[in-house]
Amino acid sequence: MHTRKHAISAVALLFMLALAAGSQKPTPGEVEAGLAAAAGDKKILDDYVTKIGAVYKSLSAMNMHGLNGTRCDEAAMLKAAPPKKDDYGKIHAQRIFGPYMARFASKNAADWKKYDYNGTWDWLTDSSYGGHFESFPDTRDAYAIKDTARRVKEEFIPSRYIVVIWPTDAKNTMPIYHPKNESFIGGYFEGMVFVVDAIDNKVMCHSPLYVASGDLITYKTRGLLREKPETALKDDFENRMKKELTTALPDAIDFGTMGTIF
Repeated sequence: MHTRKHAISAVALLFMLALAAGSQKPTPGEVEAGLAAAAGDKKILDDYVTKIGAVYKSLSAMNMHGLNGTRCDEAAMLKAAPPKKDDYGKIHAQRIFGPYMARFASKNAADWKKYDYNGTWDWLTDSSYGGHFESFPDTRDAYAIKDTARRVKEEFIPSRYIVVIWPTDAKNTMPIYHPKNESFIGGYFEGMVFVVDAIDNKVMCHSPLYVASGDLITYKTRGLLREKPETALKDDFENRMKKELTTALPDAIDFGTMGTIF
């Protein structure tokens, strides 16, 4: 059933491309080639989803309480995933919030929820990554699958490594602002950060992670750079998370944008 659905999507895509080019409908050979390309893209996507699902299952089975930190072999990592010319010697690892990975291990379309960056911990998963996996692969059209498959093939697989931020305390919370008395309850996060070779499902290193809001939050109330207190609270917490991750992770790892720029 799903195969036919994607086959129809692939043919429709060929028709649109043919019309855009001002030509007639695709020839049987072009249709066959299009279907083969669509099948290849779907296989790339499915294989990668299976790999991340396997990583999720492996980490879920670990007892993380009291787990000590270990160091990554940076030289071996750089050899296995050599940076590109414009990467400044860094490995661009995908940053993922551990529970977000549960969808990769599920065949239930309902578990693949839209990534809208509004969830409490959505910001821990890099938006450029999360946006590619917000819906179940079997429900996506050929064009969407092609786009994600290209990203998987050109970036996610060559970089190999993912940075997984895994919570270990059910009481983790983002900071909360109380406007009536201009006070706040500080945020708190306790967990582990892992660097995992997603291709081989191998943990390269890991470290405990403790992040807490500052006792005093300062922010600008005037001018072009003025801030809302809620935004300043979130920025403070993200900046502190970024600092802890930077300290815990190898210098060779670039885990994406987080916190304020300045």
